[in-house]
Amino acid sequence: SALSLVGEPVASPAIAKFLALLHEKRISSFLVTNGQFPDALQALPPVTQLYLSCDAPDRSSLEAVGKPLFKDFWERYEASLDILRLRKERTVCRLTLLRGKNMDQVDAWAQLLERGSPDFVELKGATFAPVFGGKGLTMMNMPTHQEVREFAKRLADTMPGYDLACEHEHSNSVLLASRRFLQGDVWNTWIDFDLFSDLVEAGKKPETMDYIAQTPDWARYGSPAAGFAPSESRKQRARARPLYSEEKDSSRMPRHPPRDLQAA
Repeated sequence: SALSLVGEPVASPAIAKFLALLHEKRISSFLVTNGQFPDALQALPPVTQLYLSCDAPDRSSLEAVGKPLFKDFWERYEASLDILRLRKERTVCRLTLLRGKNMDQVDAWAQLLERGSPDFVELKGATFAPVFGGKGLTMMNMPTHQEVREFAKRLADTMPGYDLACEHEHSNSVLLASRRFLQGDVWNTWIDFDLFSDLVEAGKKPETMDYIAQTPDWARYGSPAAGFAPSESRKQRARARPLYSEEKDSSRMPRHPPRDLQAA
């Protein structure tokens, strides 16, 4: 179960009870926090996978991109990174990449991520949405998959102990993983959900390496499948996607979100 789409889940007074109900029914829990409620994050019971949204690598950039509600937003963010570092379950720093906004400061990103020491760093290119227009963003701020891959490579080169593990072209994402998930030449970034549930039922608090599973070849970074499972039917576009943003056809770019998105 993904806990992220409505509000800040760790701030809910019922979150512990809700997680317990999920786990009793052997339902996994993927929880995303924005890093603005460190006390609640500290008290959060174990989840299957914990994500911290990372929108910018420094105070001024986060204020510009994230429009935070709290005056001490940066201190809250840093405190959440410190807590993330100490969590025992799988942890992920999720970066939503905006071309021309947060893809240039690789060294600053590496320093920030080192503070949180996540198991994984998920890099996802921003997808065009109604909020773009209100924030002065355009399709040119939406990076291509190749641009996401190149940013991921630069970041991996700057972060000792991490490497390029997985990618999914369709969702425009790349996953960096701690090299402790690499055994020989085999990545183990997948989750054994049954084992996680077995551990919870036995009254144990599962830790990261307790419920890992081998990454399938088709999901590995650089695989010809580009992250598409063999069970999926891939529809090829009549026009190939541009490799770089400069190749985008401006005449085909929407100036405003489609009507159905505006009404959403």
